[in-house]
Amino acid sequence: MKSIDMNLGDEINQILPRLYISGIDAARDINVLKRKNITHVLSLVEYSGINDKINYKYVIIDDSSDQNIKLHFKECLSYIDNSI
Repeated sequence: MKSIDMNLGDEINQILPRLYISGIDAARDINVLKRKNITHVLSLVEYSGINDKINYKYVIIDDSSDQNIKLHFKECLSYIDNSI
């Protein structure tokens, strides 16, 4: 993975061309998203401060070891496939 320094106390990592992973700080920072030409964000937590220039998809799951995240893979992969 290619790490991109954003000087925000959070980082965004490129997984594949046009596909990144990050923490919530980077995912809601419109300046970071614009700089990287990111137009879609898939989030596993819901938060406020949404920007209307970014397409956000929320898949809310509990942060616990007994959460079956496989139930959400198809929905998440479909969103990613349609976004890149």
